Amino acid sequence: MAPGARLLSDIVEVAAADRKTLDSLFSAPRPLSPGVDMVLEGLAGAAFVDDSTAPNAALLTLAGYAYFGGDASSNGAGSLIGLLGERRWLIVGDQRWLTRVKSQIAGTAPLHRMMFSRDDLDIKSLRQQVRGVSDGTEIVATDLDITRRMITEVEDDLIGIFPTPEAFAVSGFGYVAIRDGMVICGATSAMRSVNAIEIQITTAESAQRQGLATAVSAALIVHCLERGIEPHWSTTNEPSRGLAEKLGYVMHGSHETLFRAS
Repeated sequence: MAPGARLLSDIVEVAAADRKTLDSLFSAPRPLSPGVDMVLEGLAGAAFVDDSTAPNAALLTLAGYAYFGGDASSNGAGSLIGLLGERRWLIVGDQRWLTRVKSQIAGTAPLHRMMFSRDDLDIKSLRQQVRGVSDGTEIVATDLDITRRMITEVEDDLIGIFPTPEAFAVSGFGYVAIRDGMVICGATSAMRSVNAIEIQITTAESAQRQGLATAVSAALIVHCLERGIEPHWSTTNEPSRGLAEKLGYVMHGSHETLFRAS
């Protein structure tokens, strides 16, 4: 669909080069914010607004994520929600948007996503955690070959929103644990904007509870801190919360999101 094309009512798709004009509609803190940045920076996804000249509401889509911003009571808000169709989505917005989505779309379920501050991360401590793996286990950075291996030997969620290993190798990065020639754990950039990533960690079932998630996550976070990249961490589950706090993150609240199965 060509940017600038009118869709439903007055809904217009915004060209990648023009999306930064929507920054003010997405200024509030929200979970999975590197995805918002990716779309607004024109790196991926799509953006839609209720008015091409003076937008009051907007929808950003990125793989299976939908982010709503601006005024949920605007005349075009319902049409933006209508763009979701029948697909599977993880929906992010403030409470007014989520209430309106729930009133318009059936089959949504709440997911409370915990948010963390990275202000207390200690790079010296993180480097020590990278070294805390057993003999015979290597922690190495991803390249294309390792990316291809990690999605078959561990899980394909390690490439996040990227559609292929090749796309991840170009724009994403991460660290994996290798033992006996096999990738057994990874921490990667599931989303990657210019200045931030959303962290994804997955461990092969046979290698869990061995400190590998701590080591690969620490390596990834050190990589980010050394380069001025924000290592964004949010989660819906307690094991991930415990790992975040072990690494030095501090929880600072939670936000409701919605999951909608197809």
